[in-house]
Amino acid sequence: MSKIYLFLVLIIVGATSCGDFIEEYSQNLSYVNTMDDLEETLLGGGYWVYTKGGAENYLYFLIAMDDDVAMASISHSESTVGYRLRRFFTWQVEPWATDDDNDKMYGTDKCWARFYERIAVCNSVLNDVERFKDDERYSQIKGEALFLRAFYYFYMVNIWGEPYDKNTAGVKLGVPLKTFPRIVDLDFSRNTVGECYQQIVDDAEAAVGYLEGIYPSSTKRVGVQAARALLARVYLYMGEYENVIKYCDEVLDDVRNLAVLDLNTVSVDDYHDILKEEDCPEDIFTATSGLTLRGSSGYRFTVSDDLVECYQEEPGDWRWRGGNEDCHFFAYDLRSGIPIYSRIQIDAATYLFVGYGLSFPEVYLNKAEAEAMLDKAGDAINTINVIRTRRIENPTSIDGLSGEDLVKYIRRERRRELSFLYHRWFDLRRYAVAPKYPEAMTVEHVWEAEESDLANGTYVLNPYPEDGGWVLPFPSHVLEDNHGALVDNVRPARNPIN
Repeated sequence: MSKIYLFLVLIIVGATSCGDFIEEYSQNLSYVNTMDDLEETLLGGGYWVYTKGGAENYLYFLIAMDDDVAMASISHSESTVGYRLRRFFTWQVEPWATDDDNDKMYGTDKCWARFYERIAVCNSVLNDVERFKDDERYSQIKGEALFLRAFYYFYMVNIWGEPYDKNTAGVKLGVPLKTFPRIVDLDFSRNTVGECYQQIVDDAEAAVGYLEGIYPSSTKRVGVQAARALLARVYLYMGEYENVIKYCDEVLDDVRNLAVLDLNTVSVDDYHDILKEEDCPEDIFTATSGLTLRGSSGYRFTVSDDLVECYQEEPGDWRWRGGNEDCHFFAYDLRSGIPIYSRIQIDAATYLFVGYGLSFPEVYLNKAEAEAMLDKAGDAINTINVIRTRRIENPTSIDGLSGEDLVKYIRRERRRELSFLYHRWFDLRRYAVAPKYPEAMTVEHVWEAEESDLANGTYVLNPYPEDGGWVLPFPSHVLEDNHGALVDNVRPARNPIN
């Protein structure tokens, strides 16, 4: 019965059209008869699982927009990832896929739908799980659904909403919230950023309670550590630093099998083998995975010079280590010598998988940043040194740093540790509105092509909030299907400066 039911649910979700974006993704799981049915539904429809060819699952476009990535113009090819993401790379008014089938694979407008499909499953699971309160899995399933809904809304509000600023959160717009399972015939408008974050916090805090004592053996499923780590991240974005420290400490006081691997003693090959395991000690939750953004020819995403310089601040940093075969974090192209976009070393013919989610090193970074923002310099230095001593051979002392200098150092360390793991774009946005030591940054990308619908040259994204390019517009079908009730984000027209 459960397998038949799950098959039917996946058909419904998979066949959903783009119209009425929230209503049609709302499923009433009326065929749920057992907790097994409900658990299979959550695992098959609530979790963001890898599907071959489903590029909308990977959120590649987030990385194409930040300052860690550059483009190597080698030869023109419309089939390469870099070309397909060109409108994100240059922050165009309409970055989503056109009618060009090649573009649709990676410059996909399906991500919005995929988020709401999964949120709809979570809503239905949360409704139906109340029928099974006596089942021993009740708390775990409810906690997982609450966590996933919070996790998805976190990404949605940071993609389509304004960055969180407590002074404007009650006015600035986020995304539409829907937390009930029934289908309703109405047009949805956007909730405020503050309302979105409050929903995320409420769900994640409830998830911590329901997931107490749950420590899954695979990082593809969430437990109490994931809920704690998510709360720490969300509170960091909100500038509630005491709560950041609170939830980071709850993780660090109960690490179980979590660890920051010491790159001084773990070889490159061993490190990469460990990263591929579902019980990798550096991962708390791996939300999804996808192919590295690497093309065998044509346009390739590469590590920006600015990021390389960030790693070169200390010569013994194993994460970069000259960007060659001895580098733990980055691939090395054996044919051209260009450090290609990848957080796992690969040879010229091999593609490995990378994911996004919640990592154990992030917990230390979040805590250190919160301590520094609270002017607890000694504590912050001790915390960040847990990362530094395991990533850098003979790291220099940073004991003299404090105040803004220390905060900016920790931000750079965060950039080094979490590069290309879907953090940097969000971090650049939140730094611009940080309650202390705000940094509103300019990003420049150079686009060169033999043939393209974009002019060659340097494209500039000016600082937030001066430039509307820091918030993505809604896919056109979403606006059309919601009959004008959804206020779009307006981006300026953008051409190269030279």
